[in-house]
Amino acid sequence: MTKRVLFSLNDEIFERFRSLVPDRERSKAIENFMLSEIARLENRRDARIEKLAKLVETDERYSDVRGVSEDVNAIAGEGLL
Repeated sequence: MTKRVLFSLNDEIFERFRSLVPDRERSKAIENFMLSEIARLENRRDARIEKLAKLVETDERYSDVRGVSEDVNAIAGEGLL
């Protein structure tokens, strides 16, 4: 399934794109640009989450959080038995 969308673009960038990308390839090119940007942003988000998780696991300031997390894991583990 496809969607038609409306975007606002800089005139100069749009004209350069139109002059270089053939008519029948524009939608696919934009889709590829979007997929690339989505992957980049997801990787950045995942790296930030990983960094925060490591901080919570290792930084003494978060010992209370680790204690609560251990309690939750213990309770959740009991539910799996």
